[in-house]
Amino acid sequence: MRSLEERIRDAYSMADGWGPAVPPPLRRRSVRHHRLRFAAPLAAAAGVTAVVFLATGLPHRAPDPTVPLSVGPAAEALRPSEKNQVWIYLCSRISANPSCHRQGATRAQRGAIDDALKKMPQVRRIERVTAEQAYAEVKKKFAGTKIADTIRPGDIPDSFRVTLRRPTDVRAILAALSNRPGVDQIVTGSR
Repeated sequence: MRSLEERIRDAYSMADGWGPAVPPPLRRRSVRHHRLRFAAPLAAAAGVTAVVFLATGLPHRAPDPTVPLSVGPAAEALRPSEKNQVWIYLCSRISANPSCHRQGATRAQRGAIDDALKKMPQVRRIERVTAEQAYAEVKKKFAGTKIADTIRPGDIPDSFRVTLRRPTDVRAILAALSNRPGVDQIVTGSR
């Protein structure tokens, strides 16, 4: 069998004079080109890995649950008015707190938080507020404003509104519930 180069030369010579009389020599791919062929997929894989790590929020520190994640005029509606009040917002699908894993608090987590609050001597009163109740309150409070037009059901999660015996008892609530499963954030009445 003849080599590829010989067959190409024969094809050129029979081509009725078009093309060069002697075909250019076949080039081997350089080692550099061979390495570049693998560099693009490796770079793409590294980019995808970086995006996945950033999207899932892997190594990062947990936010302070006492700092409200809401800002603006609507944040005032989500904040207790008295210094001896604490509002404990539970995890929801839209929670920014990474420990919530974009899932709502389970019934067991709600029950455990309620039981913990009932056992604390610093607590005077506990009121459970559903997301629907909170939504209705905000719609009523901000009726006729842009806030009332933009807020949607589910924007405000379920919560516990706790009235304490003394304003200094806030520290005990924070210590007991800050890192508890199902708690998104704790908002205090003290500014």
